[in-house]
Amino acid sequence: MKKLLIAISALALIFVLVGCAKGPESVAQKFIDAWENQDMNSMEKLSTPESKDMLGMFTMFKVKDATVGETKISGDSAIVNISYTTEEGNKDEFDMNMVKKDGKWLVDIKGK
Repeated sequence: MKKLLIAISALALIFVLVGCAKGPESVAQKFIDAWENQDMNSMEKLSTPESKDMLGMFTMFKVKDATVGETKISGDSAIVNISYTTEEGNKDEFDMNMVKKDGKWLVDIKGK
């Protein structure tokens, strides 16, 4: 009986972890990791097709210590707060827009 309880608990934990990994925070983290590494190809894969023209602004300056903060989800859209430090040591933050398309969260960069 104890082994069954342990197995059920382990499976429940796996399902919870897998479910969390697919949220907007996970995609935002992958995007900022790609940004820190100036990996434009990965940034494009994590973004909506409409965002691709705006990705160049992310490569204009290099960052370090980028982190995902508070996330607000509303249906198929989310806002993820991103904090970062530039190579010059300046700290800043912004809200990253995310949308869920075909079951996948994507970064949605809107130009002004």
